[in-house]
Amino acid sequence: MEAIQAIKTLSSVDPNFNLCLAVGELLGRNWQCNLQFVWREANRCADLLAKTATCMDVRDKIVLTAPLWSWP
Repeated sequence: MEAIQAIKTLSSVDPNFNLCLAVGELLGRNWQCNLQFVWREANRCADLLAKTATCMDVRDKIVLTAPLWSWP
């Protein structure tokens, strides 16, 4: 719910401004989008990324690559 509110009340001083702007642009396209709330604990990938981000130095970068077996 907070994420949807952040997109609706976009502020240029928000650190997630560009992300919210991009999501808002995608939602505004001529297609149907359904958003569903999922508790962080139920989404292990998002939970891991969120926990990792809180411990990172702002200069750190995460590079994620799909496993080789998933490549065409």
